[in-house]
Amino acid sequence: MRRAEAPRLLVTGADGQLGRSLRMLAMQHPDAARYAFLTRSQLDITQADAVHAWLDAHPADCLINAAAYTAVDRAATEPALSRAINADAPGLLARACAARGIRLLHVSTDYVF
Repeated sequence: MRRAEAPRLLVTGADGQLGRSLRMLAMQHPDAARYAFLTRSQLDITQADAVHAWLDAHPADCLINAAAYTAVDRAATEPALSRAINADAPGLLARACAARGIRLLHVSTDYVF
């Protein structure tokens, strides 16, 4: 019997608290999936061209968006950046994933700034 191929999971926000936790879980279960953990320097999710190019070059079955602007104290002084990361980028990712049949799991907080 042929073993099913492990799903390809792309995780954004790899340097953040959630991204690091997901990486630790992935290391405990290396055969569960083929993982790609991306930092902001590798993929800026606020840049549509970069997102589309990455997804075209690196097909995935699921994208887990663990990226977020979490500097609560600075959000009031950087509202455009906060909005770009926490509101606009998830929409961009959703459209890019939908166009390619990629499942998207977006993780957010109950704290709205």
